[in-house]
Amino acid sequence: MRALSVAFTLGAALGGAPGARAAELFLAQPSPCAIGEELSFRAERALGRPLAAAADVRCTIRMARAAGAFTARLELARGDGPAQLRSFSAPSCEALTDTLALAVVLALGGGTEASSASASAPAAPGAALPTGPTAAEVASVRGAPVPEEALASDARDAAPLGSGESSARAAGAPTWTIRGALAADAGSLPGVGLGAQLGASVAWSELELRALGSYFPSRQASVESLAGAPIGAELGLAAGSLLLCAPELVRAASLAFGACGGAELGALSGEGSGLSEPHARQSPWAAALGQLSARWGMGQGGLALEALLGAAVPLVRDEFSVVDEGNLRVLHRPAPVAVRASVGVGISLD
Repeated sequence: MRALSVAFTLGAALGGAPGARAAELFLAQPSPCAIGEELSFRAERALGRPLAAAADVRCTIRMARAAGAFTARLELARGDGPAQLRSFSAPSCEALTDTLALAVVLALGGGTEASSASASAPAAPGAALPTGPTAAEVASVRGAPVPEEALASDARDAAPLGSGESSARAAGAPTWTIRGALAADAGSLPGVGLGAQLGASVAWSELELRALGSYFPSRQASVESLAGAPIGAELGLAAGSLLLCAPELVRAASLAFGACGGAELGALSGEGSGLSEPHARQSPWAAALGQLSARWGMGQGGLALEALLGAAVPLVRDEFSVVDEGNLRVLHRPAPVAVRASVGVGISLD
């Protein structure tokens, strides 16, 4: 993806002699982290001077969200020389912003902690640019102690992007996920029914579009006939839903909480039992859906445990009834609000 300087451009031309150039910092869009001017502020604070007074280095950043973490690719180019690539990951936008700020500072020649020579003299054209910062360097710029887990992650995060990694992920492309779950429903059918759900989703930045298929096998609804024998029907539900989600409203390390809203269409089916002339019947099912979600990322393989708790509000509530010696007997009518819950797994395909 080409960096969009209109969306987020930091840095300016030096105020000195004509033709002099300053550092440039670009953030490609779309970006999962709305870091705005915060990145330039932190970089200038650590550098000890404005970006406009720094060395002529072009820094282009592409960010993405994957496998329960935030990743960034930093391209460093000086003049017409070839670009160098560095990759980073962090559990939050805040932590990734700190890491990127220090990486930019090192690329521009060091900050307030650097020697006066490296801070004032730009590197010669073609010189090697600094590599990514360690957790200790990030904490040094922030004035904070170094977390042990951050030190442990430095070895994983310092390697440059290889040819085997997807360029779409580095450029912030959509993330595809497939999921399956065991579900429970109370209110759509008689009693509490267990069923299965299969679906897929595509996520852009902070939003996710989910398509989900649900099947709840038939459950028995019965009444005692006037003759004293039980009569009833087997009722089941099959439906498909489409939801728009904000899957990471709250994040704590690898655990994320979100919310979804959408609609469901399908059919309630019933077949009579205990009748002299049983027959089958189908009724349309339409409902509005609302859900709360929790997702726990399990390492870097894209596998996660997922849990959903929500409600389905039927827009159609047809009755299922039988005729008993000329009398109409109601077997089942969906509740005004049905409660849904599911537990399953999701696998990201990026």
